[in-house]
Amino acid sequence: MPRLTGAPGMLRFLLGFVLAAAAGCAAAQPIADDNGAASLAACRPLWIGMRGVPEHRERAVRDTTFVCHARFLRPRPGPDDPHNGYLLSHDNVSKTPDWVIERLTRAGVSGNANRPGAAFKADPGVPPQGRARDDDYPPRQSGFARGHMAPSEDFNTSRQAMRETFFLSNTVPQRGARFNGSVWAALEDETRKAAIDRGAVYVITGPVRGPDGARSLTIAQSDNACGKSITLDGPDVAQFCQADSESYGEPCDEGGVGVPIGIFKIILTEDDAYAFVMPNRDHDRHGVPVRTYLEGFRVSIAALEAVTGLEFFRNIPEETGRRLIEQCAPGTLW
Repeated sequence: MPRLTGAPGMLRFLLGFVLAAAAGCAAAQPIADDNGAASLAACRPLWIGMRGVPEHRERAVRDTTFVCHARFLRPRPGPDDPHNGYLLSHDNVSKTPDWVIERLTRAGVSGNANRPGAAFKADPGVPPQGRARDDDYPPRQSGFARGHMAPSEDFNTSRQAMRETFFLSNTVPQRGARFNGSVWAALEDETRKAAIDRGAVYVITGPVRGPDGARSLTIAQSDNACGKSITLDGPDVAQFCQADSESYGEPCDEGGVGVPIGIFKIILTEDDAYAFVMPNRDHDRHGVPVRTYLEGFRVSIAALEAVTGLEFFRNIPEETGRRLIEQCAPGTLW
């Protein structure tokens, strides 16, 4: 879909936190149909402010399904509304999401509920042939985690809301203690702080898959308006297979859960878009302050589009959209 043209200075409308246009109620989820069109409509309050959802350039030949988890989402959420939800586009071949959208509000991330001891579960909103199961993933002692894309802590107003994030459609195999549980967790925490500071932000999170099965790629400094050269060097294993009793989470050649080489996150504030992409590997900061370390993985939206094959902010007025996509947001997220 082409980007629409329009008058400059429309970003405040883009991020209209009072979503008067978001008609209709989000039903209990997940909502399943042939391609998730009902889910897309039910989660409209999460994406209407961005004027659309990310779109893959190869969507006509890809097997994907929208899934809306919106049990606690209200039709017109404001910055003081603690209710939230998330929308994802699920790739039924890799059995992982292409992207997950959230709209974080100050009230929605300011709760004090503790993370529940919930088990990850298959998502009934995903077609059976594309649905990951918990035993597709390797055991935790393998060094891999079931990495949330929409983190449970983003729903800390209640343990029940946090449990809604434990669908495997919302996860990818992610390196554990020294990535998922360290620097990536720090970025998730900074994102929540941004929502508290700004009242509300939109967040898009997802995996980066290696082109043609490659397990590494480099974003050249010249291709990144943020001035960083970033190498996404992921795990050697490309997929984990559906397990049986003797081969729990074993690597496989096809038909399993895809292992990304990197993970990205976009935070859209009222004025700018901050994007990060990090390799899916163990990270050692060597004493570098965590915010400084994260800054080393800042990326322009244009560079992110090149490595994901996704198009973001497709229907934002042209002048604003060009700035968000092609330029690096000034300053920092924090």
